[in-house]
Amino acid sequence: MQTAVDYIRSISDSITGTYPRDCVWHACRIAELLLAEGRAPWIGRVRDERSDIELGPLIPKRIPSLTWTTHFVACSEDQAYDPLAGEKVSVRELASRVFGRPLAVAVHLDVAQTERLLQSGEIRKAFPPFVRLRTG
Repeated sequence: MQTAVDYIRSISDSITGTYPRDCVWHACRIAELLLAEGRAPWIGRVRDERSDIELGPLIPKRIPSLTWTTHFVACSEDQAYDPLAGEKVSVRELASRVFGRPLAVAVHLDVAQTERLLQSGEIRKAFPPFVRLRTG
């Protein structure tokens, strides 16, 4: 069985100037793997919230040609599992590692919501439509 850590390393190794799929895809897949491992996954969200209506750009250090306003990541306890980091890292360190800035990881879906949505197969519907547009 592939583990969440195996998955993030595999995807991380395949990053060559573009991001395969999107962060929602990876966060959901990693949450599935974490749940299968007996962990309690939750989905985090990174944003640079500059005001009530303005979000700053998120530019991944590994792929500076891309810009997002929101990034989703699978987490379990205080660890974030993100292919852009290449390994599991502390939730507190994730944004600095991936975007070069210390931004908070907010809870998008808590443990109970994540498990329920994974089990029902509805988890991808729990994300804003604009986030799901980028598939390349």
